[in-house]
Amino acid sequence: KIIVQAERYVALSIISKCPTRNDAGEHEQMMRAALTGNAARAVQLMTDHIGRTNERVAKTLGPAIAQPIKLRRVNVKA
Repeated sequence: KIIVQAERYVALSIISKCPTRNDAGEHEQMMRAALTGNAARAVQLMTDHIGRTNERVAKTLGPAIAQPIKLRRVNVKA
């Protein structure tokens, strides 16, 4: 169920009229941080990535339909 919801969210981000992003580059940065064991950096990169996607979706749907969700910061022991 969560994968279907995530796919919808990504689709809305893709069709947005916002400037394009380097999603592949962002994903690579997240992967490298995780693979090198830099959990704090990986979490920060993922939080930023999801936040940017969230903003794009909100702009696509319009302010009356969707408000950006507040992302919760996660404390990670490095």
